[in-house]
Amino acid sequence: MNGDIEPFMVEGEVIEKSFKLSGCTAYASNKRLIVKKGGTVTDYVLKKGSTVTDYDYDHISSISFKEQRFHVLIIPGIVSLAVGLFPLLYWDSLGLIELIFIATGVGMFVMARFMKFQHLEMTVIGIVSPVKFMGERAELNSLLKVVRKKKQGNAMGRQ
Repeated sequence: MNGDIEPFMVEGEVIEKSFKLSGCTAYASNKRLIVKKGGTVTDYVLKKGSTVTDYDYDHISSISFKEQRFHVLIIPGIVSLAVGLFPLLYWDSLGLIELIFIATGVGMFVMARFMKFQHLEMTVIGIVSPVKFMGERAELNSLLKVVRKKKQGNAMGRQ
């Protein structure tokens, strides 16, 4: 399970859970969150295009689930439908171009209604831009819960 990142683990560190996300695998250990992107790792040697990054739970200042719908497509959809239907004011039938505009408009409405972009956004001390994780909702929710639990446990341990 954690053979790829074992060379990067410290003594006493144990991987408690792994998360298969889009473009990376995240590993929650008892000490930190480790994220591996790309190919395999052998004895600290990363294959071209691979990276291993870690985030100490104490340095994660916030983590949240974000969902964004594509409502921005509604206006272009209306315009496309209007352009496609406009010739009906002057002619009794529609040509291929008009049908393409109508299909594009309907497609934009469908995308605006049903498509959504889901990701976790993690703010880490020392990193300017938020770290984003994309993947299946169940995996993202599980990662969110684990990180929050680890942060809570670390905070309780300091009291």
